[in-house]
Amino acid sequence: KYKTKVIFTFEPVDGGNRTKVSVTESGWQDNPASQKAAYGNCMGWSQMLMALKAWVEHGINLREGAYK
Repeated sequence: KYKTKVIFTFEPVDGGNRTKVSVTESGWQDNPASQKAAYGNCMGWSQMLMALKAWVEHGINLREGAYK
């Protein structure tokens, strides 16, 4: 087994009116299975950030019922 490390970086954009979020995940092994898993996580982080935005800005839980 191995461990991955995830770093979230937040940067102000447009004079602080918007925020750029960068996600960096490292520690993946260099093989096809790990590359596939890393790509899947990339899509997952994008979906999670969109769900977080909906929750923070509108109080909508996009993930409700997703894991039953």
